[in-house]
Amino acid sequence: MDDDYFGGYGREPPPTADLSTWGEAIIAAATGDAAKMRGLLAGDLDDGAGVNLRTFRTSREDVRFILDARNLVIDANQQLVEIAVERDHFDVVIALTEPELPKSKEVVDGKPVPPRVARSVSTFVQPRLADEVRDHLASRLECLTSGPAAGLAVLRLPPESRQTFFLPREVMALPLEGRRVAIGALLEDAYTMESIDAATSWWKVALSEALQLPADSAELALPPYSLHALYTSGDGNCLLHASSLATLGVRDTRPADPGEPGAVVGDEAARIAPRRTLRAAVHHSLLHCGALRALLAHHGCVLAGGVSGTEPTSQVETLEARSALHGNSLDPPHLLVLAHVLRRPVVCYASAAVGEVREVDSGRTFSSYAAKGERMSGIYLPSLLSPDETSRDPIVLAYTPGHFTVLVNSEAASDAAVWSALGLTPPAPAAAPVPLADETCTPLPVLFPPLPHAAGAAPLDETTLCARYLRMHAATLSTTKGDVVDVKTLPLTAQRVPPRERASAPDIGLADEFYESVWARRLAAAQEPLPSDTREAPARSYSFGREDSEAQMAAAIAASLVDQQGGGSS
Repeated sequence: MDDDYFGGYGREPPPTADLSTWGEAIIAAATGDAAKMRGLLAGDLDDGAGVNLRTFRTSREDVRFILDARNLVIDANQQLVEIAVERDHFDVVIALTEPELPKSKEVVDGKPVPPRVARSVSTFVQPRLADEVRDHLASRLECLTSGPAAGLAVLRLPPESRQTFFLPREVMALPLEGRRVAIGALLEDAYTMESIDAATSWWKVALSEALQLPADSAELALPPYSLHALYTSGDGNCLLHASSLATLGVRDTRPADPGEPGAVVGDEAARIAPRRTLRAAVHHSLLHCGALRALLAHHGCVLAGGVSGTEPTSQVETLEARSALHGNSLDPPHLLVLAHVLRRPVVCYASAAVGEVREVDSGRTFSSYAAKGERMSGIYLPSLLSPDETSRDPIVLAYTPGHFTVLVNSEAASDAAVWSALGLTPPAPAAAPVPLADETCTPLPVLFPPLPHAAGAAPLDETTLCARYLRMHAATLSTTKGDVVDVKTLPLTAQRVPPRERASAPDIGLADEFYESVWARRLAAAQEPLPSDTREAPARSYSFGREDSEAQMAAAIAASLVDQQGGGSS
């Protein structure tokens, strides 16, 4: 369920205001109008007012004006290319990074030097490697042909390879400003973060208190022990992007090829855009896994043709219809399908402020509300698969109005001090804690629990279900206010930290190679000084200092990139 996250949040469209060339360029970057951008770049690049469209940065006045004039939310202190990269408008990125051959005055070895911005695009790693990781993921999908979950498309990554994306220990060990440079540009935008914080900041505060850190410590800006929200593209495919990012660190941008589970076939090719890998797997599973259809229908989900696929369906808005189209928003039932495709639990948080149902009516269940998109937060288990066929390491998401965002742990969150502060023995191998509760410390419900195996049998209780598919722990949180000590017990699970000692081995896997490349370059970027020609970053009210990272990253990345002509983003 994606909306355009940089839209106006329900405001009425304002009257059309006249825009300068600079203003038109901001709009083109924010909306993906590559043709407009090329036209502007072909004109007077200094805008007649000393504004070079390729290198100038937005101001706080630009932020206010663009919101009022065009109802678009942008950030201050960004180049146009950073606005475009953040929104996945890569045609605009290409336009901005093409060499200014007619105007370039720098020549090296007889060749014009590309503009400075071409060396400051946030590629971080070679796009080829990210594409290979996506191809690798697609190659590991297979369709079950027998058993209780026949018809399901499942992902079987090599058991020895990286399967969960963590922030590395060495990055989280940097001073706070270094962390901002290395991680800040990866974090979700400030406007989405407000809603994410409403759902998850309680965990950061609780851990801070348990570790006896000062409540107002600046370290809370990017604590090494908490969950971090990474920017997740808001293009209608955010749930698939989030799932892929949580697993391997790349977005789900690869179209499924003919012959792969759920690929576009027949007349679909003339009517709709190709489905990307994970969307295709979800769509295939919804169509072909009878047990999955029966489970979803039992909880009130709308399926085309019912369980059999042949019954009349009066509603047009079915789960299959929502999964079929590239860019179409997805609902809680699709999270259950993803849990089965990925063969691992999915934990989703959402604050009460998003309007989800928190109290069930008599005779209803949370799953019946989730079936209609009225409950998002919960635990989604791959319950049609045997536990020994699944991973106990969950992926973690946050839902905000119209958008899913991936949440990741850091390797440092697995430290013994964190577990001890929760009153628990540190697990082996190393793992990071993941709370299974909402912002009120109320346990999350299991959404779409399995049907009893035998007629008349009682369904398994949620505690037993979770213990089958997750590593369960009971944490103790103590808070003191004056003379009152409040002790709470809440359920949590553990997310194992992938080993890294094989990183230098000759047979390193693609996911590990990608991971090490990303962070080697980000560590190098964090050690670069702030460029002298960067405009002063405006003050912001949010905590993680995205303005600092974006100001520094553009110049710092140039020093660490091997391929100075790179122009993509992974």
